[in-house]
Amino acid sequence: MTIFRYIIYQLTAALVTAGAILTCLFLAHRLFDVADVMLGFGVGIGDAAMLISGLAAKLFQLTAPIATLLACVVVFGRMAHEGEI
Repeated sequence: MTIFRYIIYQLTAALVTAGAILTCLFLAHRLFDVADVMLGFGVGIGDAAMLISGLAAKLFQLTAPIATLLACVVVFGRMAHEGEI
């Protein structure tokens, strides 16, 4: 495996992991604010699912750059620590 494939593989794994964790954390934080309003108006399960999916898509716009930066720092930091680059 060439070094470029190795770096892309490592970056992809770290990016997916960081993106999922950050999106879940931000979504959980935001849901605490929205849950009071949803329970107050008696929102159904289908409407709540649509709200959560829309909110997750909007939060992904925020978490994607953060996850990319975090993945790059983690992967290149680990590679530099192990003397691979």
